[in-house]
Amino acid sequence: MQFKILKVILVSLLSLSTIASNEHDSLECIYGYELNDLGHCLKLLKNDKERQKGLMFEKNLPHGHRVIFQWKQTKKICMWMKNTSIPLDIQFYDPALKTIVVEKGVPFSKKRICHRAKVVTEANRGELVDNPNEYGVLLKNVR
Repeated sequence: MQFKILKVILVSLLSLSTIASNEHDSLECIYGYELNDLGHCLKLLKNDKERQKGLMFEKNLPHGHRVIFQWKQTKKICMWMKNTSIPLDIQFYDPALKTIVVEKGVPFSKKRICHRAKVVTEANRGELVDNPNEYGVLLKNVR
């Protein structure tokens, strides 16, 4: 039941970023990712081992693919890019406050990026925001 609720939240959250409908038809998910109704390939990381590895040591992330980091409770979450070579958008979602913060993940950076969240989404740079000025902007009353 909790997984279904999270899926609904994630579908709502991911609808903030759009992909042209003709791309939905041609997108094929790589192993370990599942296609959702919006045409994104998602990989859900629910345990410490999966979350610690994330996208470290990956050489690329295909267009339309997203990694979802999920925790049981909202708390201060810190991400870093030390062993990640892919420029990423990192989206922090706090369902209790209905807030989203999107940050740029810089390849191989040791800088910690921290925000309160229960769910964090990583995708290729530019796939989670439509406007480059949206980075770091806190959006309230997310539905």
